[in-house]
Amino acid sequence: MKKLYNWFYYKGLRMYRRLFQHRNYVFVHKGPYNPETAPTCKIEKYSSFAELPENVKKAFLSSGGHDVMEINRVELENNAVLYVGYIDDKVAGVLFSRQGKYFKRWFVDLADNDIVLFRAKTYPEFRGRGICPTLIRYAMHDNLFNTSNFAYADCRVYNTASERAITKAGFQKIGVMKPLRQKDVFK
Repeated sequence: MKKLYNWFYYKGLRMYRRLFQHRNYVFVHKGPYNPETAPTCKIEKYSSFAELPENVKKAFLSSGGHDVMEINRVELENNAVLYVGYIDDKVAGVLFSRQGKYFKRWFVDLADNDIVLFRAKTYPEFRGRGICPTLIRYAMHDNLFNTSNFAYADCRVYNTASERAITKAGFQKIGVMKPLRQKDVFK
């Protein structure tokens, strides 16, 4: 009986989200993009899948299997940059960013040097330590320091943890939009 209940609960939850909450919040940060003053983790930047260390690939596999690994490989092939936060040499969180010039279409019109932050994840054993806001602030400073360009981010409306992390990093909510299909996004 418990298996049946779990099946209905998760299928029903997925269906509810698809029908009624299939929307994204869109956020903007207009600067200044100062350096992180109290980083909660060591951060490294990767721009290709080939240069990823094995512990990052293992973290991807453990969090979602080969599907997640393939999605992340495609993101890196399409000009994304991966920021990885480490605590005690363990992967604590990840964040992708991409410049506006590599988007065919997004929720708002992007300038070439604007950045979009997406696919942020803090691994369960490191939650509650401010990993995601640290990664977001680091990526903004790395890409936009001393510029007048904007940083954008989005998350699903039901993802309150991501919404909280994005607003904690200084973003403001500017809208609620239907999600975009991946084939419509890349140039």
